[in-house]
Amino acid sequence: QMKSAVPESWGAPNKSAPIDPIRHAAVLFHRSMLNTLRNPLVVWVRMGMYAALSVVIATVWWDIGTDLKAGDVDDLAAILFFIAAFQAFMSVSSMPSFLEDRTVYLKENASGNYGVLAHNAGAFLARTPFVALIAVVCSAIIYFALALNSGEGRFFVFVLNLFLTLVAAEAVVFLVATICPIFIV
Repeated sequence: QMKSAVPESWGAPNKSAPIDPIRHAAVLFHRSMLNTLRNPLVVWVRMGMYAALSVVIATVWWDIGTDLKAGDVDDLAAILFFIAAFQAFMSVSSMPSFLEDRTVYLKENASGNYGVLAHNAGAFLARTPFVALIAVVCSAIIYFALALNSGEGRFFVFVLNLFLTLVAAEAVVFLVATICPIFIV
């Protein structure tokens, strides 16, 4: 007999009363964070790959933003697109951990422990701080090395743009992994 996903210390109700989906999401968030913290290599390898790519981008277009002319806008837009696209393509590196989580989820969902919404909400909330950290580190490397616009608050717009790009890219990667689980074989 399978136990509930909610630990006894969290006041798991008896089998006749349904568990609140928000409580499920909180428990799954806690479990996902523990899994991530117990396996820090997953986070740090991704961080290293993203930082290395950011250094490469920074060295290729070093200090391009200091002496912009009217015709350079297209070049700058192409660089910004390249940064977003290349960083987004690297979201495939999150797929192995997703496939591991998916295996556990399928077993626990089959036994009726929790639903899709609770699992996805908990997993999303657990991954978001690490994606935000990647966005901040990569933006700090790229933005200042390229000498992009130094206007007030522009750096934070750049960080937010990269963060939302990475979140959307991970969502697409997880969608593809869900539809076709042998994608990386």
